[in-house]
Amino acid sequence: MDRRKAVLILDFDSDLLIALEHLLEDCGFHCTSTWDVDECSQLMMSGVFDFLVIGNRPPRLRPHEIVADLRGQGLRFGLFVLGSLDHQDGFSNLIDQLRSFPCDLSADRKKKPGKESLPESTDRVCHGS
Repeated sequence: MDRRKAVLILDFDSDLLIALEHLLEDCGFHCTSTWDVDECSQLMMSGVFDFLVIGNRPPRLRPHEIVADLRGQGLRFGLFVLGSLDHQDGFSNLIDQLRSFPCDLSADRKKKPGKESLPESTDRVCHGS
């Protein structure tokens, strides 16, 4: 049986977090959301999440710095940086990217400290429209 893809959403907009979490769960994904960068890092280090959806809201939220820190610790995951999701096309693009991301990144294959990393082919960066 295929497991549902696990998605972590990081953004400061609580309304967007709730709406996006509901939308993705309705589309068959397991979602967790947070507006706290430190909590996001702790959750990602758990190795549970296949995909990180992160808002692009400088200066408080800098996705490239957060991702560089996580990847610097050896984590591999799919990534979608939120742009403007005011249009249905933006949500459709996000859902399409999540659905097409390979779900064979089981927790035991994600790099933990001291273990070998996954091939670079599992790294994908997608940007919202």
